[in-house]
Amino acid sequence: MDSLANIFSKHRRSPILKKVQTSLLVEKANDLLKDYLNHHPEMAQAVYIKDNAIAIACLSSVVAQELKLREMHLLNELNKGQTGQKITTIKFLL
Repeated sequence: MDSLANIFSKHRRSPILKKVQTSLLVEKANDLLKDYLNHHPEMAQAVYIKDNAIAIACLSSVVAQELKLREMHLLNELNKGQTGQKITTIKFLL
């Protein structure tokens, strides 16, 4: 029995594959945010990806500013090992 990754890899332009990759990127971003905000991980959460930009909802402008300072490192970590969609910017939602 083939895994889903093997099935979708045969159809590189599959919309389902793109949605799965996007979902995995959002999950990876949330894991990175937990590492950055180890005392208060509930203060920020990756919400969606659109047009190579990831949207991160923040409960505080202080948290958004802290993440903005680490933006390049966060983008590098998100894009590490990515073969498909690359994230180029971060949008902060307050």
